[in-house]
Amino acid sequence: MDNKRKEERVVPSDQEPVEVQIIGDGFIDILTAKDIGPGGVGIYVAHGFQGLNIVCDVEVIISIPREKSFKARGVIKHKRRLSNHDSEQQDFFGILFTQIYNKHRQLLERYVAERLNEKRQDVRVAPDSDSLFKSISSHEPNIFGNNR
Repeated sequence: MDNKRKEERVVPSDQEPVEVQIIGDGFIDILTAKDIGPGGVGIYVAHGFQGLNIVCDVEVIISIPREKSFKARGVIKHKRRLSNHDSEQQDFFGILFTQIYNKHRQLLERYVAERLNEKRQDVRVAPDSDSLFKSISSHEPNIFGNNR
């Protein structure tokens, strides 16, 4: 998939979801972020905003774990139908932030960096056995007294 975003987004953990409240023209929704970054947020919307005017600015209130909630403004940039982890079809929306205070952008940048770091810690790369053996054998003392 071609990623047109200028900034990286991360998926919040299931244990610590990011809550997103959206206030638009005639609607208010409280949802969970699918992904989030300094430039915007992705959300699943079960009802797909059916019959609502989503071609407008929206106000969002973002609640990141262990941080004070904050407001931003944005526009709904795209809509796609995707399957969630339960294989249900849901509409996925991307909101691009158009107005966000620098301190809140920095908070999101820190959050992204922390989540990326958490993901790196979860991944363990096992070396192949040949390189592991060479690494060990080149550092062990020569107990036989001969050259290798």
